Amino acid sequence: MNALGKLMLLTMFFTVNASAQSLKDDNYATVLLRNMNVNYISLPDSFAANKSTLSNYSSVNFIDARFDSTYIGYIKDGRHKRLALKNGLSNTLNLQFNNGTTRQNKDYSLLFIIHQFRLIESDTSIDKDMKKISRVNKLIVKFDVFVERQNKYQAAFRYDTTLYDFENSSTNKLPIINTCIAKLLPKIGSINLLKVATKKEYSLTDIKESITEKFNLPIVKDSLAKKGVYLTYEEFIHNSPSIIDYKLETVKSVTIISTKDDSGNWMPQQIFFGYSNGKNIWLKVYNNFFMLRRKDQSYEFFGFHFTKTKTHSVLPPSIPYNSIDLSTSAKESATRQVIGDNMYNELNKPDFQPFFIDFESGVLY
Repeated sequence: MNALGKLMLLTMFFTVNASAQSLKDDNYATVLLRNMNVNYISLPDSFAANKSTLSNYSSVNFIDARFDSTYIGYIKDGRHKRLALKNGLSNTLNLQFNNGTTRQNKDYSLLFIIHQFRLIESDTSIDKDMKKISRVNKLIVKFDVFVERQNKYQAAFRYDTTLYDFENSSTNKLPIINTCIAKLLPKIGSINLLKVATKKEYSLTDIKESITEKFNLPIVKDSLAKKGVYLTYEEFIHNSPSIIDYKLETVKSVTIISTKDDSGNWMPQQIFFGYSNGKNIWLKVYNNFFMLRRKDQSYEFFGFHFTKTKTHSVLPPSIPYNSIDLSTSAKESATRQVIGDNMYNELNKPDFQPFFIDFESGVLY
């Protein structure tokens, strides 16, 4: 390629590539994550009158199989904070479902595997003066429920839902969590034990091994990320960058990642998921790179959240950032990149806030 052609490609690349993420920015984000305070909440035992559906079971047990079992989300109360249940998620739910219930059937028990339980403050609109943001609470839940009898477990149902709370203040997290529990109880009451008895039997060891296997992602279990450029989400989770050699250049606050073409020439790489220097990982989201920080069995980072104006309000959820699906092909990623750029031109001042990669769904929350 001649010099003019390469210059034209670089010029085009500036319009879609990521903004420079300096060492100062990375250190600042790391400090924010490390020093984030935790807001603990407790659930009242509010459902004693509705717990008759549990009387057919001697006990209910919850096992936390989330990729981040330490917190249930982030909140913004002046500053960004982590959100957690005071006694932990599984202990809290065990107390909710086992206290204050008369047990009529001692032959069966229930086992809940918690795959997702993530509470998100979802933006719905912002006033033109940029001072008032309307937020609602959004709860993403995924449980697998088993019936146990004589140490054999059989699948009963999957509770996989997304709930929104439009009636209460976004600062009040209890109503949406209580709603989640209240909606779950009737599903327990509708379990057909005769039908469940016809399903495949598992041991508790089988179930725990399946949880361990879920966490067996190379990007989670490997001690170091491999150096190179991850073209796709799949390359990332398998810690298998398809491009090993790359170089970084910063021109007018724009970071360019270049890789070699078939002729051995260094050319800008436009379509990629992220990159690693062999120690840290940077995720490319729209027009920015964000350095990831390990969190339990996954990663988190501070990034930009954009809120649309009232004239472009999306309800629910907000876009483009609160639910970015990462498990897409390179072509789809490129399409999303262009959409992100178009959105960026229409959007207002961004908010720098924490995000978590949920490997259960391949989504940023």
